[in-house]
Amino acid sequence: MNDYLDFLEVSKAQNESLDVEQEQRKGSKKKKDDYATSLSLLKTRLTLLPEFDSSDVTEELIVSCLHARQRNVDAALELVCQAHIYNLTCLTAPLNEEHIFLALENCLPSVLDKKDQWGRPIIVVYANHWSPETLPFEIFHRAFTLTLDMLLMEKKNQESGVVVVTDWTDFTFKQCMKIPAAGLKTLVHHFHKAYPVKFHACHFVNQPWYVSGILTVLRQFTTVEEASKLYLHGNNLSTLHDHIPKECLPAELGGECAPHNPRVWAETMKGFLADDSSQVNDESGSLWN
Repeated sequence: MNDYLDFLEVSKAQNESLDVEQEQRKGSKKKKDDYATSLSLLKTRLTLLPEFDSSDVTEELIVSCLHARQRNVDAALELVCQAHIYNLTCLTAPLNEEHIFLALENCLPSVLDKKDQWGRPIIVVYANHWSPETLPFEIFHRAFTLTLDMLLMEKKNQESGVVVVTDWTDFTFKQCMKIPAAGLKTLVHHFHKAYPVKFHACHFVNQPWYVSGILTVLRQFTTVEEASKLYLHGNNLSTLHDHIPKECLPAELGGECAPHNPRVWAETMKGFLADDSSQVNDESGSLWN
């Protein structure tokens, strides 16, 4: 009898396990079907837009916009249009690779070796490395754009989004006054309204009091939901570690990894741009156009 009961229990467990597996497969299939339907609908609606040549829009841009807006077709449609218009009208200066690599080598920005606990790339910016005399704000904007371009070539990153950590240690009042309000406004508009990326969180650490002006500009041109993703930690790195574990962060951010070497990312970007130079638009300097 005991053997029979044991058999029934094992059989029941196996059936339950099979049911769970079948449900997971159904869920996975449903997600794929929903995605395919959303993508098809988005492409159709693009062709119906008046005075908009959808033939100029790449498949990569459409897919990435759909991921960035969590498969919301209406929101993705607006993002595709905004991104396409932005690339054609705003990023018109020729790409100066020498300046771009200088920015990357100075961690403006860079990408950490390890992703966070959710598999999201961690972009870091060391603000005090910025010199307005040698690196105009527009170069920082372009370097950030190309960094995102590279990260989003990986489909997982399109789905997961990215995390940004800006360290303001030793950032001076003089440097702060050199940040152009118009350039900052353009950057915020670009990445929140016209670029196919999900920013899950933007963390500020060691920010001085005068950075509050930058925050005012950021909040002015973002929605309440977007502004809620901006975290101010000051000198309290333990609150940063509540969001990103120490094992993912370099020593200068209170982490357990070795100090970050931005030249590694700069070299990675150099190889990436060299390999994909045929995909980079010479005028916009973007891989999405």
